[in-house]
Amino acid sequence: MTPSRYTPEAVNIIIVTLLLIFASVFSTQAQFLTNEVPLWEGVEKTAADIDNDKELVRKAIELAKGDRFAAVRNLVDIGWQRIGQGDPNHAIRAFNQASLIEPEFPDIFWGFAIATHIRGDELVVVERWIDRTAVAIGADARLITDHGRILGERRMPEKAKIKFEEALAIN
Repeated sequence: MTPSRYTPEAVNIIIVTLLLIFASVFSTQAQFLTNEVPLWEGVEKTAADIDNDKELVRKAIELAKGDRFAAVRNLVDIGWQRIGQGDPNHAIRAFNQASLIEPEFPDIFWGFAIATHIRGDELVVVERWIDRTAVAIGADARLITDHGRILGERRMPEKAKIKFEEALAIN
């Protein structure tokens, strides 16, 4: 038997990804679309949705060998990978799953900000997630730089410049 090329962390990410795919395949179309709503805002979950959430949390923590933080980190990492692949809806699904384990983890809100921006949501939605991240982590040059980048991509160069200057003042 040859040794695996994959680290235990990579194997966990692969397994969690497969769980997310499995869960989405067996969801109804309505459930599938609600998973693309950050924190399921405005969506009323069914009893089956809640049971599925509990099972996913159980499996994610089990795969992380009982480490809740590692389970959250695995799901957040999947979300960021999906953003890198230009797939904001699947990113939001992963961040939603992470929020089931640790609802106030700041990287989840930051991920929602970037994913909703990529998806083309209204700026007010994107900035709400940026603000929620800022409340959780305080003044962070990287977050403020991302905010500036978003404003620049939305053709608001003066506002972007203000954010970049603000980030420079911090770091």
